[in-house]
Amino acid sequence: MSRNIIISIKRVVEKISNVIDTKETYTIHGDSTCMDWLKFLNIDNIIRLFPNFYSAWLTYRNFHYLVLINHEFSSQFPSFLQEETLNSGAWIVIIDELDLSIKKDADISILEEILDNEWETKKTRNGEELKSVNIEEEINGYTLKDFFPRIALYKIIDRFTQKEELNQMTGIALTENNSYCLLPYSVELLQEFKSTFENGNKYIPFENILASYVASDFKFAYLDLYRCIEGLQPLYFLKDFYDKLGFKYDKLTLTGKSVQDFYSDFYETTKLEPKLEDSLKKLLDSININYQYADKQNYSPSKYLCNLRNQIVHLRPKQTNNLIPKSIDNWNLLIFDMLTIVQELYQANQDLLT
Repeated sequence: MSRNIIISIKRVVEKISNVIDTKETYTIHGDSTCMDWLKFLNIDNIIRLFPNFYSAWLTYRNFHYLVLINHEFSSQFPSFLQEETLNSGAWIVIIDELDLSIKKDADISILEEILDNEWETKKTRNGEELKSVNIEEEINGYTLKDFFPRIALYKIIDRFTQKEELNQMTGIALTENNSYCLLPYSVELLQEFKSTFENGNKYIPFENILASYVASDFKFAYLDLYRCIEGLQPLYFLKDFYDKLGFKYDKLTLTGKSVQDFYSDFYETTKLEPKLEDSLKKLLDSININYQYADKQNYSPSKYLCNLRNQIVHLRPKQTNNLIPKSIDNWNLLIFDMLTIVQELYQANQDLLT
């Protein structure tokens, strides 16, 4: 699908005109290649984690690209990425569709100097003259690009093929230099997050892993990891029942249905679901891990993790919250347990999700 080139350029120019006092009218310079990118580049998925950090999945002529806003790799970027030159067509699309504004700390006087340069003029069909600003050309050491958030464009050359994988790629980028990590995670835990993003099973809900990594409170980090486990609980709990029904009624409605489809139909019809603690215990029994924190609280891991989840989610009269870790070190151990559980569960039970 092609976009309206004139409207996209106009919206970007308006972002500039809104912060300066000028009677001039402008456009953005670009050759035929830039115009082709401007016309056919699509943004298929966007992640907004912080006011100044975005990531996006782009498609241009059957190739996929990753865009990172305000992020730089501290060392060599991942091997599945190839750095691309950001042409003015792609720049306009990203500025427009991600709705990026001129930086708040920008020196507007320098921006005015750039715009006052003797740029080539172009005439529109109705005879209006526009100054054609080159975003790459330096004026007194600055370009027009310097006044907008930093945009890095990478071609995805290996491994990732689906826009839904943007969460995993974003996690790999962020953990490369621990940028945008708000909680005091230990070195070991940071490495475990990094390993999860890089090597975790493809069925892991990386959106929740990413939310846990950038969480502002340990309780939120815990709940997002617990959500990963919740996605498997009913499937594992009902698998035996599903297999028995499938064997008995192979020629009826179970034919072609996955366990996920079966659970969805089962729940929508009955509104019944397995008991949280029972299903969690059965699920955790399917793996064997060395807990660092969860089995040292005078409870079984399943009982502790389930009851902790309830204490965080629910607020009861005179609630004690006695299960919540009391120190940063203990939180780190618990989050490490949760990451390990998620990785092991999705590796051992991926057949439930196929």
